[in-house]
Amino acid sequence: MDLRPRSTRALYLALIYAALAVAVALPWAVPAWGGSWVHLIAALALVAAATAQWFTRPWAHYLAALELLLLSADSALRYGLQRAPLGYLIAAPALIVAAWAVLRFTVPRPRVETPEPPLISLVMLLSEPKYMDAAILARLAAQAWGAEVVDANLLADDETPIDDVGGGADGPGAPAFVLGESPYFLVRCRSTLYAVHNGDAPYFEEPADYEHVRELRLRKAIEQHRGWFSIDVLSGDEALVCGRDAGLLEDAYRSIGRLVAELADETCLALYCPATGEINLYDPALESHLRGDDPLSVLRRVTQAPVVMLDGNDPRLLAAVSEARQRFAEFLAAFERREEGAQGHFWVKAPVRDGPATEYMWLNVSAVENDVVYGRLDNVPVDLKRVALGDRLRVDVQDLSDWMYVESGRLHGGFTMKRG
Repeated sequence: MDLRPRSTRALYLALIYAALAVAVALPWAVPAWGGSWVHLIAALALVAAATAQWFTRPWAHYLAALELLLLSADSALRYGLQRAPLGYLIAAPALIVAAWAVLRFTVPRPRVETPEPPLISLVMLLSEPKYMDAAILARLAAQAWGAEVVDANLLADDETPIDDVGGGADGPGAPAFVLGESPYFLVRCRSTLYAVHNGDAPYFEEPADYEHVRELRLRKAIEQHRGWFSIDVLSGDEALVCGRDAGLLEDAYRSIGRLVAELADETCLALYCPATGEINLYDPALESHLRGDDPLSVLRRVTQAPVVMLDGNDPRLLAAVSEARQRFAEFLAAFERREEGAQGHFWVKAPVRDGPATEYMWLNVSAVENDVVYGRLDNVPVDLKRVALGDRLRVDVQDLSDWMYVESGRLHGGFTMKRG
């Protein structure tokens, strides 16, 4: 059994309790001082508290404080009932103060966990790992930020300390540089230090990490990605790193967004923001927004109609389909009275099949004849291979599951979208 004190603090407190035990026992040991068995019991209890404190038992402080309060009460009673010396009256409040001090300064306070500031970062999921080196990253960072960015790896040849690049300046005028090699780079620009990760494995490794994603096209992108890169803020202004200054935070995301836009290519599948948990399919049309004042808006912009898995037995869905079919005459009447130029404002949703696979998608209607609807496919298929966006298709009216049109600026129909 290890009899050593668990810590220096435990040793000091145990010695203090032991000294109190000796002081309390003295009136009992010296009859002339008017001690009693109460003092002996209190002294033994303080010895027990000292022993418990030696082994850092959490109840040691409470036992010591309790005994001091009992002694205070005993001293007050002795002075009031037995006309004990004035010292007993003085001891009563002093012992109360001692008990308070024990609880105030020796009982461990629960730690208040300071929440970690949100990670300032954007992550791009890729269909395949990306080749990246410091020279490429420095060139793209220079284009993104309009600053001269040095490949600091080249300075290793002349043994120039990284802090001496540009004369060792710091702050907004500090030299910008890239240091490291794939999969991890450090990038400094305008007094902010970024980390660029270049992963060659899936970012989301477990299905549980994205089980909340219901949009099928986005879910497929997450499942099929095989690489990723991210740009994170490592250090900079304290108000920025701690997320206290909204203006600095927006500036940081603008810088990150511009570099992400430079790194983006045809392998990009989806953009993810760890701080907000938002994720969205990436489309080249979003590049201008990444370079803009609000790059996080990319996470909320819809470039393709959402595709979600529906339960064919959902009573709300079945009721919506039934209502759409019953009221199809309204759609047909609106289509026949449409104004010139309103050709693209009419859609129907119908099943499109490719072997065993079936997807319900929207067609932009061009004609309706003999209970057959003609139009162009207005969705990008998720799994179907034989059809594509813009293909001409025809479907029977009896197979339609929904319809909608815009007339006088108002949307009509769209029953399956309004379910629940």
